Amino acid sequence: MCFPTTVLTTENIPVTSTTTSTTTTTTTTAAERWTPTSIFECQNNSYIGTYCNITNDPCKISQPCENQGICYLNETHQFRYMCRCPIGYFGDRCEHDNRICKNNTCWHDGKCVEHTETVAIDNKTTFKCTCEPGYDGSYCELVDNMCINITCENNGVCFSSHLEWKCRCLDSSLYSGKYCEMKSASLKIKQALSKSFASIAIAAIITVFLFVFIMDILKYVFHIDPVDRERRLMQSKRTKRQLKKPKKQQRRKVHAKLYYIS
Repeated sequence: MCFPTTVLTTENIPVTSTTTSTTTTTTTTAAERWTPTSIFECQNNSYIGTYCNITNDPCKISQPCENQGICYLNETHQFRYMCRCPIGYFGDRCEHDNRICKNNTCWHDGKCVEHTETVAIDNKTTFKCTCEPGYDGSYCELVDNMCINITCENNGVCFSSHLEWKCRCLDSSLYSGKYCEMKSASLKIKQALSKSFASIAIAAIITVFLFVFIMDILKYVFHIDPVDRERRLMQSKRTKRQLKKPKKQQRRKVHAKLYYIS
């Protein structure tokens, strides 16, 4: 709380000047120069203003410290304040950034990590950028192949461009999806039919193989020929057909000699 205080100066007091000489005496009053002046002062020097409601703390008025620096009063300093800067910053207002890992050290959202290693003779603090997928280089400035960890299904081919990747399907009418993993209905039907035909063919081949194998076992192991009767019938029918055919008469060959008479 403040209380106005009236302070009187020499300008508020009437001044009378007297001049004496051998002949005349003159008296002059300086009442015309008297002007009352009221000067208000706040009891608390930390506040200013007509109602003493404005702080004169430079840290609160201007908040001069940058980069999360902490401002504190210092009456001996020319600005009446000083800034306590975080590690890596310096200056009257912490405006200079001397960090190795700055906000823009690593590109493309790469993370900068400081580490200490022996370089030549001196120990020197260096950094390493941990890059996001698709980027490479000391500062993550190089665009990497986006298709390194991408596998397109069904013989699809991955293409990388503009920091993106895309699977190009072998036939868009048969395959679709982000990884070409979705098959069309017509392809599913064709695959089902081909599988059924293949299974039938495989079953037929297995049946024939088993039949031949069983027949050989019966014939050579147990001396049983299941088709012996049928074989004999076929041989007899073949013999009868040959007997029924008429025999062709053999023609005598005539040898002719030609003589030329001149």
